[in-house]
Amino acid sequence: IKSDYLLPKKIKQNPYFLLGRTASTSIKADNGDFIIKEGQKITEKAISKAQIHNLIYALSSCAN
Repeated sequence: IKSDYLLPKKIKQNPYFLLGRTASTSIKADNGDFIIKEGQKITEKAISKAQIHNLIYALSSCAN
């Protein structure tokens, strides 16, 4: 996947550093499912969903 090259190494190797941070915006997958909603804490489930839908960069971008 070409977009894989755009991910900073830290996110690609260990996205779990995002755990416990708060989402500043909501992220939706192409099928309409929410990866995470604004204001929610980032959990392992959200990280897994983001990886499945290739949205881990979007998740990391909205993490505060």
